[in-house]
Amino acid sequence: HCWPGMIEEMYHHPELLQLPHGESFADLQRRTVQAVEEIIDRGDNKTYVIVSHGAAIRTIICGLLDIPLKTAWNFSLYNAGITCMTHYMGDRTILTFHNFTDHLIK
Repeated sequence: HCWPGMIEEMYHHPELLQLPHGESFADLQRRTVQAVEEIIDRGDNKTYVIVSHGAAIRTIICGLLDIPLKTAWNFSLYNAGITCMTHYMGDRTILTFHNFTDHLIK
């Protein structure tokens, strides 16, 4: 194990996690939320699909819903699950549905 205690730190204190030679969860959140806010700021009233890995999606959800990053692991996020958020004028973002996986059932 190259980084002892890092997995535990990620699950218990993601807001403090700093990966060796990588970015922190806080840095990841700043970067991903900024990218989403740039899309929102276009004001073109379109629907966008953002595909990413779980850590990035968790930081986006926390950032847009103003949920503390330390709670990023307090909700399930399945592979290929769909989360829908709707942004309204005045910086109001609503979690419409989360972790939808019915499309994976055959």
